[in-house]
Amino acid sequence: TEVFATATDLATRHAATVLCRSLDVLHIAVALHLRCAELVSADERQLQLARAVGLDVVDLGKRRSRARRR
Repeated sequence: TEVFATATDLATRHAATVLCRSLDVLHIAVALHLRCAELVSADERQLQLARAVGLDVVDLGKRRSRARRR
């Protein structure tokens, strides 16, 4: 399907530099297929891949860290 073709392309172009895993790639491929503008995640590798393909990101890991400091 189109999503798997996109995932294959993303893995080929970005996996070595971002060190993303297969499910990270599939999540981003689905987001692109659905024409999402933003990705919400706490997974740094997934966020790096999302940024690399032009998605805006919301980093829940950073938000959690700030909440713990309060």
